[in-house]
Amino acid sequence: MLAARPLLVDVAMRADEIWPELWANGRKTLTHAGAPIPWARMCDPMKGTMIGAMLYEGWARAPEEAAERLARGEVEFLPNHDIGAVGPMSGAISPSMPVFVVRNATHGNLAYTNFSEGIGRVLRFGAYGPDVIERLKWIAAVIAPPARGPTLPMSAKLLFSASSYSSSSGMRQAGSAAFSPAASRSAASPSSALNKPERWWPSAILVAPISPAAR
Repeated sequence: MLAARPLLVDVAMRADEIWPELWANGRKTLTHAGAPIPWARMCDPMKGTMIGAMLYEGWARAPEEAAERLARGEVEFLPNHDIGAVGPMSGAISPSMPVFVVRNATHGNLAYTNFSEGIGRVLRFGAYGPDVIERLKWIAAVIAPPARGPTLPMSAKLLFSASSYSSSSGMRQAGSAAFSPAASRSAASPSSALNKPERWWPSAILVAPISPAAR
C-alpha cells in the first residue's frame, strides 16, 4: 500500500460506462459502502442515500415512492468493493453519476470513486432534498465534463483535495491539502471549475440538465 502511486487517468461521465452490471438482467442497481446488505437491514442514513439516488436517476417522483420501490425489491444493491470502487459514508453510486478513474502507477490496477459533494446537506449522509439533488446534477453537468481534460493523468490525491468545497461558505475544508495556496495553484488544471466555490456559478448553471438513466 505504501508503494502505491494513484494517478487520475480519466473521468467516466456515467458509472454505467464502467459497470454494465448496474443494469444486470435489466434491473436497476445502486452501489453502496460496506458488506452486502438488504434494504430492510440498512440504517436510516443509508436508506436516505438510496432514496436520494432514486430521485436523482428519476426512478421515483417523491421520497415516499422511492422508499416503497426499494422496499419491494425493485432495485438491486451492489457493494462498491465488488466492482473496484469506493464511496464516502453510505457510498452510493448510481448509473448516471460521473466517476473518477484512478490507476495505480506502481501495480497497474484501476479503482473508481464518485465526486465529492463538499460539506453540508449531502447524499452520502442520507439527505435527499431538492438542494441535494440539484447539487448532484450540477456536479455532473458542470464539474465532471471539464475534469475529463487533456492534462490527465495527474495526482489523484491532489485533485480530490482540490474539489473539497463547502457550498454554503465557498471555502475549502480545513485540513485539505488544497487549503494551502501553493497546493491550490498546483491543482488549477485541468479545470478552473475545480477551484471555484459553487456560489460563483450562475443559478442557471446550477440546474443544468443532464441525461439521467433512461432504462
